[in-house]
Amino acid sequence: MAAIDYVVRDGAGRLVRGTVGATGANNVIVVDTSSEVSLNLARGDIDDYRRIGNTLEIYLADGRILVLEGFFSEVRVTESRLYLSANNELVEITFSESWGRTNYAHYDAAAQTSAEGELLFETSSGVVTETETTMAAMPLFLGGGLGSTAVGAAGLAAGAAVIGGGGGDGDGDGGGGGGDPIPNTVNNTGDIIINGETADLSLGGRAEPGTVVTVTIGDTVAETTAGEDGTWAITIPADDLPADGDHQTIIEFTPPGGGDPETITGPGIIIDTVAPDAGFSTGVVSNGDIINAAWHDGGVELSGTGEAGATVTLAINGQTRSTLVADDGTWFVSIPESILPEGEYTVPVTLTATDAAGNVTTVTDAIQVDTDADTLSLAPGGIAIDDIINDVENDTGVTVSGSASPGVTVSLTLAGVTVTTQADADGNWTANFGPGALPPGEYDTELVATTIDGGGNVTSDRAPVRVDTLGEVSIETATVEGDGMVNAIEAADGITLTGATQPGSSVSVAFAGGTYTAAVDADGNWSVDVPASAIPSGETTQTATATAALLHKSLEGRGSPLPGR
Repeated sequence: MAAIDYVVRDGAGRLVRGTVGATGANNVIVVDTSSEVSLNLARGDIDDYRRIGNTLEIYLADGRILVLEGFFSEVRVTESRLYLSANNELVEITFSESWGRTNYAHYDAAAQTSAEGELLFETSSGVVTETETTMAAMPLFLGGGLGSTAVGAAGLAAGAAVIGGGGGDGDGDGGGGGGDPIPNTVNNTGDIIINGETADLSLGGRAEPGTVVTVTIGDTVAETTAGEDGTWAITIPADDLPADGDHQTIIEFTPPGGGDPETITGPGIIIDTVAPDAGFSTGVVSNGDIINAAWHDGGVELSGTGEAGATVTLAINGQTRSTLVADDGTWFVSIPESILPEGEYTVPVTLTATDAAGNVTTVTDAIQVDTDADTLSLAPGGIAIDDIINDVENDTGVTVSGSASPGVTVSLTLAGVTVTTQADADGNWTANFGPGALPPGEYDTELVATTIDGGGNVTSDRAPVRVDTLGEVSIETATVEGDGMVNAIEAADGITLTGATQPGSSVSVAFAGGTYTAAVDADGNWSVDVPASAIPSGETTQTATATAALLHKSLEGRGSPLPGR
C-alpha cells in the first residue's frame, strides 16, 4: 500500500514532514501536546476513530490503522488538533462531548490563512474514492482507560471544519459538504457558585436550530429555543433560583419538529446567598477591652467567631492580617507592634469575613491601646521613722505617704491589712493604718503600694517593715540582801534592786512610794539603788515594780514583797 504523507506543526510553529502507513512501514506518529497534525487523507478514507488513553487510533477504509501517540492530554479533552487534507481542501476534525457522531462544518476558501496553507495537500490520498455528498457520521469510540479525561456515557464526538477551498458551496454559510446535525452541548463547565451578590445565572451552548432547550435546577425550570446560528442561551434571575444548597443542572434538548429528547447533565450549581457570621470576642472597644502593657507584650492577639472555613481579614492602620475560621467557629489573629505600637491611643479596626461562595460580612470597631502605667512611690525616710513599728505606734495608728499620678487610687497592704487612698491634684497621697490595725507580735513584713490605671496597667512600690509590739522586763527581789529580806543593819546603807529587760529600753522602779530610774547595760540588765531614807522602818512588806519603756509599751515586772526591818 502507498504511504500516506503527513505534516506536524508543534507549538513553536516548527514543521516536521514525513510518511506513514506504507507496506511494512511504521504506522505510528508521536505527537507532542498542542501540536497540529495534518494527514493527506479525505473524509471518505476513514471508517472510525478510537481513543485509548492519550492515543488516537484512526481506522482507514483500506484496513490500515494509523496511531497518533500523545494526541490527547490528561488535563483537557484534547489540546492537539487534527486535520485531513486532500485536493487542496483542509478539514479540521474536532472531538467533543456529544451523541457520539461526527459533525462537519464547511467554510469557503476565504477562511484559509497562510499558516493553514502549511498543512494543505494538493493531491488526493488514493486510499478510496470519496464523493462529496456522501459522508457518514463517525462516532469516537472510547477504547481503553480514559483516566481523568473520561466524560461519561455521552462519549466523545468527532467533528470537522473545512477550512480550505473546494469543499463548500461558496456562500460562507457553512451549508456545503453534507451538514450533519449540530451536537447538543452546554458551554459552562465546572461548578457555578451563586452568592448574595450574583444578579442572575446565565447558561448557553449549541443545538440544532429550533431545538427546544429546557433547563432544570432543583424546582426551577426555564426554557428557550436554539437560534438559526445553532446557539442557545438562557438567563435565570437569582430570585428564581432554588434555595441555598448544592444543585445539579439537567438540560433537555427536544429536536425541532418533535422526536425523542436528549438529556445531558450540566454544571453543578452551588447556591449560598447568606453572608457569613463574623464578630470580635476580645480586644476591641465594644467588648470593653483595653490593650495594656501586659497584653501588648509580644504582640496583641485578637479573637472572634465566624463561619467555619471563611477568611477573616483585619485592617488596622492601613495594614491587614488574615486567617481562616477554624472548624469550631473561632479565629485568632496576632497583631505585631509595627501595626499597634506602644502608647495611649484608640485606632479603628475593620473585620472582613468572606465565605467560600464569596459572600462578605464587614464589622467595624476600635482598638484602645494604653501601655503607659501610672507613677507611684513611697515617701523616703522610712515607716514609723525607723521602719520598726512598736506597740505604742501600732496603738496610735501608723501613717504612710508617697506620690503618684494625680487622681489615681493607691492601695496599701501591710501585714495582711489593706487600706486605700487617692492622690491629690499634685500627686501627693497619705494613708493611715488605724489604731491597733496591725496584728501584734514580733515579725518582718513588707509595705506594698499599688495602683492600677484604666487600662489595667499595674504600678507598685514596696518597703521592708519590722513589727515588734512585745516588751520584756523582770525584777529579782528574792536576791535582795541575799535572802529577799532587809533588816535594820542592811537598811542602814540602802538596798539595790536588779532585773532584766530588752537592750535599749529604759526601766523605772516604784518602791515604797518612791520612783527610781534604773541603769540598763548593753545586755539589758538593769539595777537601781534605793537609799536608806526611802526604806520604811519597822516590820513591813513592800512590793517593787519595774517598768520598761522606750520602743515598746510599758510593761510591769513585780518582785516579791520585801519584809521591812
